[in-house]
Amino acid sequence: MAASATAWGVFWHLDPRPGEWTAPTGPALIDSFEDKLELIADGQAVAVLPAGDRRVTLRPDLTTVPIEGVAPCQVVLATRAGEEDPLVADFHDSARTHLPQAA
Repeated sequence: MAASATAWGVFWHLDPRPGEWTAPTGPALIDSFEDKLELIADGQAVAVLPAGDRRVTLRPDLTTVPIEGVAPCQVVLATRAGEEDPLVADFHDSARTHLPQAA
C-alpha cells in the first residue's frame, strides 16, 4: 500500500481511536465517483451525498434516501500557518467569493 493511501487510512479511521479500539475496515481508497457507485451497488459501501449534487444520472439500480432532521454541516478551509503557495491563496479567495458565509 502506498504511503499516501496509508496516511489517508489513518486519517479517516482516526487510528488509533480513543479507548484503543480499531475502526472497522472498508473498501480501499476510491478513485472515482463511478467506483464509489460500484461498491454501493455491490453492497460494500454507502455514501452520503450533498443535497445539491445534481449528477446527470445516479444509476437505475441505486436509489437515494433523504436524511431528515440533521442540521446542515459546515465546510471549512484549513491551511498551514504562513502558507505562501499562490494556488492555495487563489483557492481561498475563490471559496470566500463563491461559498455562502456562516451567519
